[in-house]
Amino acid sequence: EERRRREEEERRERERIRLEKERQAREEEERLRRRHAADEEATREAFAGAVGGDGNAARFGGRGDLRMCGRCKAGPIENFACADLAAHNDTGTTYKGNAVAARERPNHCPNCNWFDPDWRKWPMWDGVYGPHR
Repeated sequence: EERRRREEEERRERERIRLEKERQAREEEERLRRRHAADEEATREAFAGAVGGDGNAARFGGRGDLRMCGRCKAGPIENFACADLAAHNDTGTTYKGNAVAARERPNHCPNCNWFDPDWRKWPMWDGVYGPHR
């Protein structure tokens, strides 16, 4: 009888520990889900500001006018210097004494090689990374 009582107590303790671990795992999962949702919302807000709002794109660096390819929509693409892309389109291009091109035709789309010499004709970046439709 004593042995059976002890076994039952041990079984109850194991069950209590199992239930507590499950509760902790659910709480951790919910905490991570909330954190992920908050991170996603912050990213959406930051990109919305980068794409359309009040010069907020400057926080992403450079002049704040992030663009994308006119053909494959790869982006973001940033212009660090002037809007005349044809004038500065080789590996010899420098800006403030620093080389700005590590590849031939640096002002072409790095994904599909599309090019327009007028930076203003490149579409504003829509906040979606990489090429897309």
